[in-house]
Amino acid sequence: MRIPIPMRIGVPALCGCLLGSIAAAQAISPTQVAITPTKLYLMAFHGCESSACSNPRNHYVYLAESDDGRQWWGVPGWTPYAGSVPDIVRRDNTLYIYTASTFVTRYDLETQTLDRVAIAVTGLPNGQTGAFVDPSLVVDDQNRLVMFMMYSGDSLGDPASCGSGVSSCTKQFMSATEVAGSNGTQFAVDSGTRAEVSITAGTSASDPDVFVDGSSFVLYISHGASISVWTSSELRGTYTRSTQLTDGLLSNQRGGVPAGHYDAATGNYWTFAHIGDSGRSVIRRAVHSSLKQAIADAAWTTVLTASGVGLSATMSVESPSITTRDVVMLQPNPACSLLQVPSAVSATLVGSTIEVTWAGAAGATSYLVEVGTTPGASDVAATDTGSADPRAALRGLPAGSYYIRIRSRNACATSAASDELLVALR
Repeated sequence: MRIPIPMRIGVPALCGCLLGSIAAAQAISPTQVAITPTKLYLMAFHGCESSACSNPRNHYVYLAESDDGRQWWGVPGWTPYAGSVPDIVRRDNTLYIYTASTFVTRYDLETQTLDRVAIAVTGLPNGQTGAFVDPSLVVDDQNRLVMFMMYSGDSLGDPASCGSGVSSCTKQFMSATEVAGSNGTQFAVDSGTRAEVSITAGTSASDPDVFVDGSSFVLYISHGASISVWTSSELRGTYTRSTQLTDGLLSNQRGGVPAGHYDAATGNYWTFAHIGDSGRSVIRRAVHSSLKQAIADAAWTTVLTASGVGLSATMSVESPSITTRDVVMLQPNPACSLLQVPSAVSATLVGSTIEVTWAGAAGATSYLVEVGTTPGASDVAATDTGSADPRAALRGLPAGSYYIRIRSRNACATSAASDELLVALR
């Protein structure tokens, strides 16, 4: 058993450079810094003393790494800096970390050079270049950074809510594409909105996070400690809130400010979120096979605490953001077809054999058949058919009830799971 040894991350003294309601990062000229991440996954998050977390001026940005998404260590050489709600993305050999301020921190992994420079977004309503919050970055099929964000120019007070005395309002989530040659510092707003959320007094919508799952683009939106899920066939398309989940909520009061990741090797989703635990915030992860079923309470496990990465046990860790060492661009490999989720799954009983068929999915070279005794489980079988023929025969099963799901596969990825089919074998 490997026992993780936490690497202590220094906590900087508060400085007098905090402006407005959010801790203001300061510009940094290119500086040689030996930051040496070695693991597959990187997480940016902010930390704060639990008694003072309600004020974003007290938030600092930290960096952790993991090989499995479950155990996390602090990244050697990383110096935390003032910032709130960070989002990290890797493009080629550069890490980009955006926060709620108007700066991006860039780190070149080859030259070990770090800098921090101002950013600008053009095309926002009324020419407000800084009227956005909660940036979430991805890399498109042309290797350009794309920023998802919430427009805040019409907000009164907290941009996630309607403001004092306002009974209802609509929150707009937009995207903006990197201007060529700007290296992550200039963005132009894309046409239209990606999602619009109508809220009322006492409710909220904020913190978008976007990723691809092999069959569609997925957008998470935070509603306090709940998460809604939206999908689109195009990165810059109109995202539709799930109608298969109650109120479109993937998770209800189990954690907010989410980060999503799709594990192509297993076809599972990883959803990260922070939640209060004994007077402090911790970051949890849920591993789940579908976006069509709410995440079960038992799926959530704590994966990162302040003390686990060497910080004070009195601190909170919040607002996770995930990137991978091997990421190139958001769009799947152009040599592979975008995998569709299998549909029209049906079963016929022939004696003690369950014969399963489904509609063939474009791009699939084989299918993964998952069988479980409970919803979402694969404790009975998880078998690759080895061919593109959309059928399978399940033999030798004892009498009982079985939950069956099908996933498309090719050389690049495994799709999300089909709708689940319940079959009773007598």
